[in-house]
Amino acid sequence: MYYVGIDIAKQFHIACVLDESNKFIVKNLRIESEISDFSLLNSELINITLDKSQFLIGMEATGLLFENLYIFLQGLGYNVVLLYQSPLKYKS
Repeated sequence: MYYVGIDIAKQFHIACVLDESNKFIVKNLRIESEISDFSLLNSELINITLDKSQFLIGMEATGLLFENLYIFLQGLGYNVVLLYQSPLKYKS
């Protein structure tokens, strides 16, 4: 199993891939919000394994900025999980 984390931002996104032993396979891959860079991420993942079920991709649900990449990866058959930060503040 490989774990992909994607930090979503306005100008570009940053992705990394870890294996089950927490070893970086891909570190700090910069992804512009363009289809060509989305394809670059897919190429990096394909270089690791062709079996898309071996990836769990987590990305921030930041505004609407995540949507294009999310739809792209979902369309290719990857398991993509959206991560939300709760607006609730808990008092301890």
